This record gives sequence, structure tokens and C-alpha cells, in this order.
Amino acid sequence: MKKILIIMVALVAIVLGGCEKETLIKFDESISGNSIYFRTPFLSSDTVRNFTFGFSGPDTKDTVLTFAVAISGTPANKEREFTVVANENSTLIPGVNYDFVDQKFSIPANKVNANIKIKFYRTPDITTERKYLHLHLKTNENFNTNVKNRITTSKDTLSLLDYYFAVDDLVTPPYPWSAAPYKTALEFYLGTYSKVKLQLLIELFEIDPVVFTDQKYAKENYFTPSLLGYWGSFMKLWLSREAAAGRVHKDENGVVIAMGSKI
Repeated sequence: MKKILIIMVALVAIVLGGCEKETLIKFDESISGNSIYFRTPFLSSDTVRNFTFGFSGPDTKDTVLTFAVAISGTPANKEREFTVVANENSTLIPGVNYDFVDQKFSIPANKVNANIKIKFYRTPDITTERKYLHLHLKTNENFNTNVKNRITTSKDTLSLLDYYFAVDDLVTPPYPWSAAPYKTALEFYLGTYSKVKLQLLIELFEIDPVVFTDQKYAKENYFTPSLLGYWGSFMKLWLSREAAAGRVHKDENGVVIAMGSKI
């Protein structure tokens, strides 16, 4: 037993001695520099930002979307510009479909992140198809792009240097207007679906569009007859008053908007 104890003590001494001699490899910013990357793919698995004008009323002509970049290393006491470009495979056209709000991109002094702001325009071409903007970060005199990818828990590889915006002005019939058991009730109280009717409904009642896009809402709240009846009755009265004032509301096909047979 005494011999075993002596051997164990000796082994512990060897291990501790080895640990004392081993040095940790530290991040040397003077050698590796600062890397810049898109923050959202770094923090999540999102590589595309989707936006539709489809739920917006006709008065909405544009929108500004904000997106973040971040850097590795420590902040600096000066502003540092970085480079982001739109790839040639983008189908959204600068000056037509979008513009960058700022003329230059920079990390502010004493900060490690910044926002890119892009103004997207509600143009006729996005009413027929979804279009994309592919952004890419590039190396410049202030930042490298050594932090290129992130491996997710599911072993997927995400680029931290590329990000996409997908923009359209499309609204296909949402699940309540197209799937049982909701379809019959919505048509009964609200009538035939149209994009303009849905936009008016959302605008008049200040409804979060998620009500019509996330079926979890219906499962938890359901579209009750009393709620649908209230929406339909109010819209019918509102449309009638608008028509009396000379403002006849038509849908995207030129048909006068009407409520369902129950109203």
C-alpha cells in the first residue's frame, strides 16, 4: 500500500511539473489583426433576412432595414472604415431597388460593432417575384476576413462573410384563408381573399401580420365567429362610408372590395 501511495505521489508530481512548463497560446492582436464578420450568422443560423411589402398599405413606398457587423479583438480609439460590397449575382439593383443609407461603413471609436442601414424601395418588379441582395465583407487596411465560417451544432457550415436580403411585394393567401378549418369561416365573414383586403384589415385594426403567417396563433387563439364578425362588420361600414365620400376601394384585380355573406 505504501509503495502504491509513493507511485501515485510521483505521478502527480510529474503531471504538475508538465503543466508548469506548458504555456498557453494567447490571442496576439498585433499579429492576427482584427477580423470583421456579419453578426447574425455568428449568433444564430440565419443567413437570409426576409422582408415583404405585401402586408403594408399602399402608402408605404420604402423601408429601412438594419443589419449588424462585428469585429474580433479590442476596440480602438478611432473610427475605422470597413468594406462591404454587393455581389454580382444579386438581383436587386442599386439605385433602383435599394440604396445604402450611409455613404461609408465604419466601426465607431471604442466600439466592436456597427450597423449597416439599407433602404429598400417598393418597386413594381418585386410584385411578381422575390429578389435578392447578396452582401459580402472584404479585407481592407483596417480589417481582415480570417473569421470566415461558423460550424453549427448540426454540423452545417455558415459563412460569416456573406449575407442575403430577400425582398418582395407578394402576399399569397395566408393559411386562414386557404386551409381548413379556418378557410370557410373567413370567407363566410370576410369574403374572398385579396391582397388589398388583407392589407386594409391589418391597417384598420393594427393587426400584427404574424396572426396570418404563424399558424401557432390560430391554435392558441382561433379565429372566433365574434372576432371575424367584428372585423367584417366594421370593414363593411368603413368601406360604405369611404364609397359615400367618393373613395371606392378596389383590390389588386380592380374588383370592388366586399365583405362576406354573413355580414
